[in-house]
Amino acid sequence: MPEQLLDRSSLAAALLACGVADYARVWRRLTAQRASTTQAGLLRIAESGPILRSVDVNADLEGIPVE
Repeated sequence: MPEQLLDRSSLAAALLACGVADYARVWRRLTAQRASTTQAGLLRIAESGPILRSVDVNADLEGIPVE
């Protein structure tokens, strides 16, 4: 799927290009952490500044994880 992500503007569009017409979030975990030097530079924030991290598991309507 990485190629589809490069050519699409959203996860939904990329999944659709792979044949997944609809999906649902199974779970999401949000955590706060301090930005690394690299992250801070890319985000243009202070080094060690707070950032939120989101980790999701999404599944198709049959319950098969797709992302």
